[in-house]
Amino acid sequence: MKRFIFAALVFSLALQLSSCGQNSAPVSDGADISRTEQHGEQSVTSSFEASESFSETETGESDETTEPVPMEKADVLKLYNDAMAKVKVKKTAFEKIRETGNESYTSDLALKAFKDTVFKFIGIGGENIYSKSVERNDARHTRYFNESTLTEDDIDDAVCEKNAEGVSTITIKVKDGSSSITNGADLKINAPIDKCGIRAGEDDKEFYDHKSAQNIFDAIDKIAAKATVNESYQNAVVKAETDKKGRLISLEVAFDIDVEILGVYDSGCRVTAATVVRFSDFAW
Repeated sequence: MKRFIFAALVFSLALQLSSCGQNSAPVSDGADISRTEQHGEQSVTSSFEASESFSETETGESDETTEPVPMEKADVLKLYNDAMAKVKVKKTAFEKIRETGNESYTSDLALKAFKDTVFKFIGIGGENIYSKSVERNDARHTRYFNESTLTEDDIDDAVCEKNAEGVSTITIKVKDGSSSITNGADLKINAPIDKCGIRAGEDDKEFYDHKSAQNIFDAIDKIAAKATVNESYQNAVVKAETDKKGRLISLEVAFDIDVEILGVYDSGCRVTAATVVRFSDFAW
């Protein structure tokens, strides 16, 4: 009986040991599963962080820019023309100043003493600065400001930059132009700058920002009815700022002029200078 009981105990112990050995394998598997789960959590976290980062970048850009920045030349030109049209339609108040400096003057002896007179009717020098405060709904609003009719054929380039506040800075390079009158007649003019919104026209007007050969001739025709005037401009650049509603904040038009006047008492002269026209303080 004792032997039988002893054998039973040994057999029972062997069974228990065998059972423990079988249970030890899943512990290893469990460790692997635990590591896999941890790796999985890291992957999910990393994926979420990446997604969150991308979302913030997208949202940030969207918040800063309410509309796409115009990149094509035609789009920039439309933005500018629309802003100029708003000023004309609303007859907005603004400040205007025109300066023509950095001047040079060469002439024959007969015209040497008339330098100041020539500068005056072209609007050159500090004493001939033109400024004007234009009130809202001024009946003569278009005398000082005009809408832009620039086309792609009139310009060399147009670019736009927009900041976080939605302010657009537009830069337009306008093609060179010229005008001429020969022996008091035969007017020829090709001046894309006249289409950008500054004032220009026929006859001789103080408020004209670009003086063509016609304007200059009209100023001297009483003393030189057969004069020849050759006028040209180069390096014309238009810079404008608009707010996020597309309304004009400021405008600057700069260009270099070159004027030759011949046939004034058998004498002549040549003038070069740089003109800058500035518009500011638009009241919307």
